[in-house]
Amino acid sequence: MRVSGRWLVLGSSLVAAGFSGLTAQIPGDEMERGNRNFRNEYLSQTYQDLKPLFEDWRELHSKHDLKSLLKIITEDAVYSPVEGVILQHRSEIGDSLARRLPKVQGYWSSVIDFTASGGLAYFLGRFSYHLSEADGKGRDMTGTFTMVWFLDGRNWRVRSYVERRDDSGG
Repeated sequence: MRVSGRWLVLGSSLVAAGFSGLTAQIPGDEMERGNRNFRNEYLSQTYQDLKPLFEDWRELHSKHDLKSLLKIITEDAVYSPVEGVILQHRSEIGDSLARRLPKVQGYWSSVIDFTASGGLAYFLGRFSYHLSEADGKGRDMTGTFTMVWFLDGRNWRVRSYVERRDDSGG
């Protein structure tokens, strides 16, 4: 194989500059040891800050406390319950939750994954509840949710909440 002088010079320059591997890195690999420790501390502290807010989220659903729920979401939040509608903005979400919350019984959720970066944090979790219907019956809903939190000044607020129903969810 013939290599032109230009490519040999470019390759030599990259090696000299420290690009000898030119391979993909695992996120966080490029961080020095001290920075990784800082990141772990940040994640731990952020999770500890959000854990009580997530517990409030669950409790407010269980109590059907619309007014308090709306206080912890951003003005431009996105909310997509298991029925598949996508709602945006606090007022639209509030109108929907006013009708929906009284139908939600036994709301439960738990976090199975968490990460954060800067002013955003992400939860992946499981949910379940009974959704009553007009005919007096209802359906048991189970599935996964994603929830994005946004640091609004000094307060974390829900930026988006999306549910996805399990195939077996009724």
